[in-house]
Amino acid sequence: MQNATTTIVPKEAALSLISRLDDHASYDDIIYEMYVLQTTEQGEKDIAEEKTFTHEKAQETIRQVVEVVWSEMP
Repeated sequence: MQNATTTIVPKEAALSLISRLDDHASYDDIIYEMYVLQTTEQGEKDIAEEKTFTHEKAQETIRQVVEVVWSEMP
């Protein structure tokens, strides 16, 4: 896992990822692994920048939205 002060160079990350794949990996395999890498890195960045919220907060927000929607239904 990268820390918040480490700069990830996409080209280096892609080359490293590809070198770890099986020699018979398809383009789809490569694209999928790149997607997983990118979304994981973005998630780690969001966590480091405190751009996330807890599961409990998500549940409370959904509960509030549902209450408003139900209260406005005829």
